[in-house]
Amino acid sequence: MYRRYELSMRTALRTFFCAALLCWLAACTATQPAADQDQQSVRIESPQPAWTRTESPASATTPPPATRSPPTEVAVLDPSDGDAPARYWQALLQSSEDSLERKEVGYYIDILEARLIQQVREDGVEITRQGNTFTLLLAGRNIFASNQSKLKPEAEQLLASITAVLEEYRYTRISIYGHTDDSGEERYNQTLSQRRAQSVADYLVKGGVAAQRIAIIGYGESRPRADNASAEGRARNRRIELLLEPLAK
Repeated sequence: MYRRYELSMRTALRTFFCAALLCWLAACTATQPAADQDQQSVRIESPQPAWTRTESPASATTPPPATRSPPTEVAVLDPSDGDAPARYWQALLQSSEDSLERKEVGYYIDILEARLIQQVREDGVEITRQGNTFTLLLAGRNIFASNQSKLKPEAEQLLASITAVLEEYRYTRISIYGHTDDSGEERYNQTLSQRRAQSVADYLVKGGVAAQRIAIIGYGESRPRADNASAEGRARNRRIELLLEPLAK
C-alpha cells in the first residue's frame, strides 16, 4: 500500500515539474519577439544619415555673387589717342584672374615664336620680334580686294593658322592695326582701315580667341611704310599688322 502511494507521489511531482518547465519555456518564447521588435523600432526611429550637409542654412539660401561676363566685342580704340592702348591693357590686367607671372614670360614667348614660325611663315606672313613683342604683317592685297573689307577666301585660310596659335596661347594680347595708302580721302581711308581690322578681329573671335584680348585701331594713311609715289610703295602701305604681347602682371 505504501509502495503504491510513493509511486503516485513521484509521478505527480514529475508531472508538476514538467508542466512548470513547459510554462517557463512558453513564457520565454512569447517575450523574445517583443524584445526584438523593441530593438528594431529603435533602429527605425534613429537612422544613421548617409551624408552630412556642410553649409550653414544662411549660405544655402544666399545666392552667389554676380560675376561680370567677359565682353563679346573687341575694343575699338581712338587712333588719335596715343595712350589708349596702354590704358586698355592695364585695365584688362587688373580685371583678369588669369595671366602670366613675370618669370614665365621669356619661356612663353620663345615657345610662341616657334609655333608662329611653324604655322604661318611659309604662308608669306612677315614675323618680327622685338624683345617679348611680335608683329605679324599681312599684306593687304593678300587678304582684301581693292576698296573692300571682306576677307578673301585665301585670307581666311591664312588667318585660320594664326587663330589656332592664338587660341592655344591664351596669355597673348592682340592689337590689330589697319593701314591704307593715301589714295582717296583721308577720312574714308581711316574708316576703311578700321573696318578691315574689324574683319580680322571678328575672324579671330569666331575661331575661339577671347574678344577681351583684342583691340583694334584704324590708322588709315597716317603711318606709311613706303613712299606712296609708286605702285609698289602703295601696295606695301596697304596692310594689316597684328601686335602680339604677353599678358603678364
